[in-house]
Amino acid sequence: MTHMSKKILGGVAAAAATAAIGLAVATPANAYSGDYQFVSDVVDAGFSNPNGNYIMVGQGHGVCNAIAAGYRPIAVAHTLWLDTQLDAYGAGQFTAIAVSDLCPQFSALTYVDALTELSISNYSGPGPGTIV
Repeated sequence: MTHMSKKILGGVAAAAATAAIGLAVATPANAYSGDYQFVSDVVDAGFSNPNGNYIMVGQGHGVCNAIAAGYRPIAVAHTLWLDTQLDAYGAGQFTAIAVSDLCPQFSALTYVDALTELSISNYSGPGPGTIV
């Protein structure tokens, strides 16, 4: 799949939907401005999930959780590349959008890793396993 074709995030566990719904119940509505921006940005970039946007929000938060747990953004993007229908470029793009909109405190790490198709596809370090 080239980066110009439609990007679909697949392989999502039911737990992601449960976690996303649980977050919506437990958190005030004004805390979701990052989620709304994230959905807007990933949809504008051509990403979709047949199970709905809330799944992508869960995956975006999964990216942030993995980075917060100590994984480099390139490791997270590499895991997305391996575990979803995304190509390396799309995985890097999704990771970069998630960091920008949902966990900007990690944006310096994203730029350091230079999330390019070549670096992601050649990455051989540890990954967080399944993101969501």
